[in-house]
Amino acid sequence: MTKHARNFGTTSDEIFELTPLLKQATELAVDLHVNWDEREPHLWELEFIKNAGAMPGNGGIVLRQLIEAADQHQKCILGFAQNLADCRLPPDDRLLSWYEKHGFVQVGAERHGVQIKRPCKT
Repeated sequence: MTKHARNFGTTSDEIFELTPLLKQATELAVDLHVNWDEREPHLWELEFIKNAGAMPGNGGIVLRQLIEAADQHQKCILGFAQNLADCRLPPDDRLLSWYEKHGFVQVGAERHGVQIKRPCKT
């Protein structure tokens, strides 16, 4: 299983700054998908992060490393917290608390999920 970050704003499909993190996520069995668009160079879009049979805690390790990389490169992270077991249901409070514990704030809500954002560190 390969992990990747897509860069839809350029011909490259990997975000260079995330290469080491993507390799580590693969080793930890955590699915990570991050997008970047050159029209919004300050923003990484966290498409999803999920524990794909990894040991408990590995998702948190990868998320912390993503946050460290974002801080190092002065990027904000925008994501969408969603119930992966049934996307018709809103995310449970544990998932939202997990993101909040890592510095994310809720910036919008829809019927099936909550938009979250981690502000840029300058």
